[in-house]
Amino acid sequence: MSGRGRKAPHPADMEDLLLEANEAHCAGDFATAERGYAEVLAASPGNFVVLNLLGALYGQTGRHAEAITHLRRAAALRPSDPEIRRNLGVACELADDFAQAAEHYARAIALQPRYAEAHFGLGVCHEQLGRPEEALASYRRAAALAPRHAPTQNNLGSLLSESDPAGAEAALRRAMALDATYPEPRNNLGALLLGLDRAEEAAAVLAEAVALRPHYADALSNLGTALCRMGRTAEGMARLCAAAAADPTATPPRLALAGLLMERATDGAEAERLLREVLAVEPGSAEARLRLAQVLFQSGRFAEAGALLEGLMQAGPDRGRASLAYVQTRRFEEADRPLVAALETFAADAALPGEQRIPLLFAIGKLHHDLGDARAAMRAFGAGNALKRATLPPFDRAAHAAFVDRLLAAWTPGTFRARPAAASGSRRPLLIVGMMRSGTTLVEQMLAAHPAVAAGGERSFWPSCTAADAVLQDSAALVEGYLADLGGISPDAPHVTDKMPHNIYWLGPIHLLFPQARVLHCRRAAADTGLSIYRTLFAAPHEFAYDQDDIAFVLRCYDRLAAHWRAVLPAGTMLEVPYEDLVAAPEAMARRMLDFCGLPWDQRVLDHTVHDRMIRTASAWQARQPVYAGAAGTARRYAPFLGALGTLLDEADASAATAAVTSVTTLSQAPGVG
Repeated sequence: MSGRGRKAPHPADMEDLLLEANEAHCAGDFATAERGYAEVLAASPGNFVVLNLLGALYGQTGRHAEAITHLRRAAALRPSDPEIRRNLGVACELADDFAQAAEHYARAIALQPRYAEAHFGLGVCHEQLGRPEEALASYRRAAALAPRHAPTQNNLGSLLSESDPAGAEAALRRAMALDATYPEPRNNLGALLLGLDRAEEAAAVLAEAVALRPHYADALSNLGTALCRMGRTAEGMARLCAAAAADPTATPPRLALAGLLMERATDGAEAERLLREVLAVEPGSAEARLRLAQVLFQSGRFAEAGALLEGLMQAGPDRGRASLAYVQTRRFEEADRPLVAALETFAADAALPGEQRIPLLFAIGKLHHDLGDARAAMRAFGAGNALKRATLPPFDRAAHAAFVDRLLAAWTPGTFRARPAAASGSRRPLLIVGMMRSGTTLVEQMLAAHPAVAAGGERSFWPSCTAADAVLQDSAALVEGYLADLGGISPDAPHVTDKMPHNIYWLGPIHLLFPQARVLHCRRAAADTGLSIYRTLFAAPHEFAYDQDDIAFVLRCYDRLAAHWRAVLPAGTMLEVPYEDLVAAPEAMARRMLDFCGLPWDQRVLDHTVHDRMIRTASAWQARQPVYAGAAGTARRYAPFLGALGTLLDEADASAATAAVTSVTTLSQAPGVG
């Protein structure tokens, strides 16, 4: 009948429809639930319950704007209802509108001060808005009101990780105990334990997180890092690869994988690819840009590295590191003096944190060195070394001297007569040893240009063992492990280099187990070596390297040890490679090295600058330059400005004078002279 309105639905029918819609909602059938809620709402536009339920449904399905619209309509109907305010807070939080969410949570708390869920939500918003103190207060209030709420304990522990590690660990373990199926606190605890250098504990708890959620990218990434720190590198890298595959936008596993590849100097192209993937996701990541510049630098692409670093030098927390990396990419000239002035102005800023000032001072010193101003260079290097030294524990000279004494006593000619049955006759290892900054990188670069030699870089294999008994007990495992380590560099190359300079300390066990291995001992004038150390900011914490007296002391101990090995190792085991001879007559020295290693002459060893392998050491730039004699005798140019290192020059002069007198005396006593 045209004049009559449509009959209103019976209330009982609407109740049934609402019940059916809610059941579908709870079962995850959102489409059916939405149709039912919409029909009820059309019949009853002011239905608070339906508005609230529709708001929740839209939030669950990612339609945040619609969720907020419906929840606001519900809040207008019941402005004093704390639950609807809390729901509005959740909806705004899901929409990443944390400021608006915080207002709704605060309103819910004002209406119901003991509303634990609202305090928790407010804590989340404070944390996202960069207000850690307020977030901490909210989480603590939520934990007091609902001590068995696992997410509160998890977030509290995560927030405390830097300021209160013990409190963080306790909160995270409470969260784990409250919910055995909750992976997040296990991942957060694993990350905390990693930061505390408790890798084995971290690996155990992170394995639990991955078991609960196999494709949890953060946990896989942290587990991979933990395994690598435990020495289980292959397993660790597999976990990191799984993390990267689980989340194409995850940057931590890609940064970690790139770092491992850089550390092992095995695959620069893959490290570069991973870092460029990070930058595609986070274009402003200073860490990724710094690492990419490092990969380019270590691969010999100095101009590309420099271009990348120039942008990082302008602003941000990594200006100091970027500046130091940049000045390593080339030799600077008079036209670059404005850069010196700019960096000195930057360094003079009283508000500059020490961790930025230290690399900056070393960068300034390097620029002055390139420009030939030894006085200004030493002033900058001195300031940088003093600041760096203050961050490290004091160097223990007595302990170092005692360590060298133990080596001298432990390894005698008689020691090598008790050779274990497991000793290997392999000639594959080529050991390149020497003091830091003595030319080991250049020697390896030249040898690696030979087709029969693969470059192993600095292998961190040999244990800190001073007694032959310990080596004899583990001889089979050490031989097998070392050959496997070298095999990982190249399965086919007849020879693989190991240029860990500190292997000078382990030549006893190395020769005991590998009597046919050849050792090339790089030797450089002590004062030049010491000054080069003093001019270098090392990645590893070498406590002695930032004080001239300590450097001179270590060099004297080193000379004692090197003389000992020359005396006790059989003839033909170790070749002396004086740096000064190498740069003065590179072909003659190269021929001696190849002959010593049993290798035929190959002209390519003199073309080492074109080798594209990664070089991880501080000599990455120098090792790719043509051999030149200019680096020899550097300390002479710095003599007026040296402290304790100057005494090494005096000792060298005295030794040379004695040698000259001895030579003249010997000549005068020779038959037929006079």
